[in-house]
Amino acid sequence: MRTCVERHLPVHVFGAAGGRRVMILDYRPFDPYAVRLAFPHAAVTWTVARDLLTAGLAGPAGDGTVRIRPWPNGRIRLAFRGADGTRATVLAPTSALAEFLAATHTLVPRAPNPATRPSPPTRPRSSPPPRT
Repeated sequence: MRTCVERHLPVHVFGAAGGRRVMILDYRPFDPYAVRLAFPHAAVTWTVARDLLTAGLAGPAGDGTVRIRPWPNGRIRLAFRGADGTRATVLAPTSALAEFLAATHTLVPRAPNPATRPSPPTRPRSSPPPRT
């Protein structure tokens, strides 16, 4: 049984360390909500919510330090802003990211949407209120 999912994606990085680079995507089931995006050329790793990456495949997602959106020509744009003010923009192949995310969802399926989860059972009205 597979215990993790890792992919090396060819990307184009814009910024000071720009050019064609490799981004390593790493998913571990012990941290099921997170994907690590490593940039070995810059010795930088970002931890991003798996659901944010998934949402970014369909449309703009994120409003903080990581923003993701579909881009023309089968690419996806990831924009990063560090706490120190550094910025980087990365274009990656959409199909490779989608395949990676599908593999992570095979390993650990997505949790149901909280809006569609069944509500917890309620107490009957005849029950006395709990003591505090």
